[in-house]
Amino acid sequence: MSPARQNRLLALALIVGVPLLISFLTALLNSKSGEVAAALGSVLGGVIGAGGAALAVALALLGERGEERRKQQEREIQQINAVIAGIAFNLEALLHLAHDYILPHYEESHAVYQSYCKTEGDIARARQLIASINDHPPLNH
Repeated sequence: MSPARQNRLLALALIVGVPLLISFLTALLNSKSGEVAAALGSVLGGVIGAGGAALAVALALLGERGEERRKQQEREIQQINAVIAGIAFNLEALLHLAHDYILPHYEESHAVYQSYCKTEGDIARARQLIASINDHPPLNH
């Protein structure tokens, strides 16, 4: 509730409550003892009843807010789970691609490069290496 609305409700309560309280006290001063006891009991019963009603409304609102908050959290958890599932799917696809296509090429390319470095300018060994590329299936594509 906004502060402006709270101020309006407080002003309304004062405008209604103060005249009622003044007239109640005036009536009490001009009453007999039995009438005073009955009036005080009536006021006390009214205050307890109004307080109970206000408490019931406050508890109902609090329960509704709690329920709405719980539903919102459930929706957010579902969205997070959907995102996690999507990320897991993408990671699995990436792992399959890396395992099936990237890693074999890298390992074979690295092996051929190391073999090439060992030729040290020897043309015959380099030709032999190029001919042996057929032994490395990932490099034939």
